[in-house]
Amino acid sequence: MRLNLSRYNCVHFSLSSDFTVDSDRDASIQSLMNQTATHTHEDIEGIGQRLVASFGSRSRVAGITHQVRANLTRAEREDGLSYRLRVMINTASDNLSLPPKGWRPVSQLVDSASHLFGTIGVSCDISFEYDRKRGYESRISFPIPLILQEGAEGVTHIESAQFSRRGDDAVEYRVLISELQESDTVLHSIDFDTALELNRNSIRGLLDRAKSISTRLVVWKGGD
Repeated sequence: MRLNLSRYNCVHFSLSSDFTVDSDRDASIQSLMNQTATHTHEDIEGIGQRLVASFGSRSRVAGITHQVRANLTRAEREDGLSYRLRVMINTASDNLSLPPKGWRPVSQLVDSASHLFGTIGVSCDISFEYDRKRGYESRISFPIPLILQEGAEGVTHIESAQFSRRGDDAVEYRVLISELQESDTVLHSIDFDTALELNRNSIRGLLDRAKSISTRLVVWKGGD
C-alpha cells in the first residue's frame, strides 16, 4: 500500500466499516486473518470473544515515511457474524520502527477485501495541512470576531468551525477547518460515508474525493 500522502498535502487517512458476511465467506476471511498476528478479547457487546487481526506496513514515498496500519475484527452476535475493519495511513518520522514481527502487510488485506467482503459501507476521516509559508491561503480565516457577545467575560471569537454539504435532507460530507497560529498552518478534516468494494483503486478514489473537497476551500498563491 503506497499512497503518496504528501502530494495531496494529506497527513492522515482512515476508513472504518462495520459489516456482516454470510457463512460461506466467513471461513475465507478467517483464513486471511490467521495469516497475520491475531489476539482475542471478550466481546462485551455480543457473545463469546472477538478475534482481532493486525496488519502493518512502513513505506517511503517521495522521500516521506508513511505508517500504514489495519485491524480486522470478527465477532459473533445474536443476529449473526459481524466484522469491523479499520485502515489508517499517516505521514511519520524517518525513524519509525517496523511493524511487530508476524504482522502481514496491509496490502495483503486490501488486495483480498473486494473478493472477501463485497460492497461495504465505509466512513472516511481524512486530514490535510496547508502551509501559508508555501503559498497557501484559506478561503475561511480564523479567528472570526463574534458580533454578538455574552457580557464582559463571554466568548469573543470563533477559532475553528465545521461546515457541511447537504443534499436531499442528508449530510454528504463535513469539513472541520482550524488553524495553527504558531506554525501558520491551515488544517482541514474531511469526513464522509460511502459504499464501495475496497481495493487500491477505491482507496485512491476516496483520497481524491477528499482532496477535491478540501481544495475548494484553499487558494494557492505561489511560493516555495
